[in-house]
Amino acid sequence: MVGVLAALICVPLVWVEQSIAICSYGGTYNTGLEEVFGKPFTRATGIKVIVTVVPTYAQMEAQVKSGIIEWDMVDAEKQMYARDLKSGILDPMDLSLINLIVA
Repeated sequence: MVGVLAALICVPLVWVEQSIAICSYGGTYNTGLEEVFGKPFTRATGIKVIVTVVPTYAQMEAQVKSGIIEWDMVDAEKQMYARDLKSGILDPMDLSLINLIVA
């Protein structure tokens, strides 16, 4: 996840959305995401980062079925990720849209 978040810092400034929502585990983990990723990303792009808490399969499935997607990225544990892949509710990321910088 950190690699994906770091890659997003390099997204071109021509971004359609005015905010990006990331659903993650909460607590100090989310505080870290906001400090290390969210604030620098917002400063660099002007795009607000909204960090929400605790993704569940039921929430993700309901969003996909309704077509009302609230989260742009989900930081899921491996069991949830495997189930989400198997059920087909995840969309792949097109990494060609991200300027990757490998240090």
